[in-house]
Amino acid sequence: MRTVSLFFCSLLLVGAISTVQAQETRTADESKSSSHTRGLFLHGRIGGHGLTLDGTEVSSGRGIGAKLGYGFSPILTLYLGLDIAGMDVANRTSPDGTEINRSVTSDTYALALIDLGFQLNFLSKSGPLVPYVDGALTGVGAGYETGAGTAVYSGSGVSLGGGLKYFVTPSVALDGGARFLFGDYDQLEIEQQDLDVELDVVSAQLHAGLTFYLFR
Repeated sequence: MRTVSLFFCSLLLVGAISTVQAQETRTADESKSSSHTRGLFLHGRIGGHGLTLDGTEVSSGRGIGAKLGYGFSPILTLYLGLDIAGMDVANRTSPDGTEINRSVTSDTYALALIDLGFQLNFLSKSGPLVPYVDGALTGVGAGYETGAGTAVYSGSGVSLGGGLKYFVTPSVALDGGARFLFGDYDQLEIEQQDLDVELDVVSAQLHAGLTFYLFR
């Protein structure tokens, strides 16, 4: 009887240890999943841009971008970002169809966007998908080559968007999304003169790239 009791006690002990180990493994896996977005990261991407200037000039192009940021929690991420793109003007007419008369009429230009932004991540404790929403204060500039040299518009706005990360490993994620910029140009530098302007800027961007979480 004593032998049988010891046998059953041993079985219970082994079962309890196995249960605890399984629970610890499950907890560790969940913690690892929920911490995907913590820490320092570097993101690179390519994308397509579309921009409307003052509701009359429509342009589009392609470009590259990068972000450097830090995940302070599984939910909140802050970042600095830069996007540059080569743009082609497709249309420059007023709503009634007449040609717009501006001091800058080049059909191509370089677009730059600088962001100070945040992401809010919607985590899943199982699976590699992490959707997020994105917001940023954005500085925007456009450089046109003219007969008199380079003309540069500059201004600022607010960017809003969202996307989806897919973690192929704990430190590398496929990252794609879309965002919209609402802002304006308030200054034009041309022929060594600074001019005050007031031109509305609305921009849309589709992007895809890779995010690397460093030091993991």
